[in-house]
Amino acid sequence: MNKKIIFLSVAVFILLAGYALAGPKINPGKWKITTTTEMAGIPPQTEKHTQCISSDALVPMSGDARQDCKVTDIKTSDDSVSWKIFCGDENNGMKGIGTVTYSGNDMNGVMNMTIIPHGTKVKNKISGQRIGNCDGRTGTPVTSEEGKHEPSAVEKAVADDVKDVGRAAKDEAKQGVVNEVRGAIRGLFK
Repeated sequence: MNKKIIFLSVAVFILLAGYALAGPKINPGKWKITTTTEMAGIPPQTEKHTQCISSDALVPMSGDARQDCKVTDIKTSDDSVSWKIFCGDENNGMKGIGTVTYSGNDMNGVMNMTIIPHGTKVKNKISGQRIGNCDGRTGTPVTSEEGKHEPSAVEKAVADDVKDVGRAAKDEAKQGVVNEVRGAIRGLFK
């Protein structure tokens, strides 16, 4: 009788441990992933790509991001996956954290990034749907014309942010000169 209780206890423990380690509820395959990037002063921009998602590759990333970014600290908890990401270098890049929650054939999540060295915050809303089986090409970006890659929302956002920072610096310098000239003119009339 004691052997049966011990056997059943071990069997239940193995089943529960297997369930706990099973990871998110996901239907592996080819997924269409939509990322909407939001950043202050810029209208939201949307990027779509396809990616093979499996229990070994749970972080949604476009092909460009996989080449240019490093993903670390991937953790699963119930149906959610979280990670840290770093793109570029320490002087000019982006860093952040992301999380997505899977529910079979759908996913939703967010990745919050900070542009280095400006400190600009970028929010990426992520959604995805399974569209079929993997065809051997993972992370293939969706293009607007055959053979022409459309820049990702993050690429566009970073380029626009750099332009905005440059414009702001020029405007600030111009305003400083204008203020100096105004001050000098006021001094003449006092």
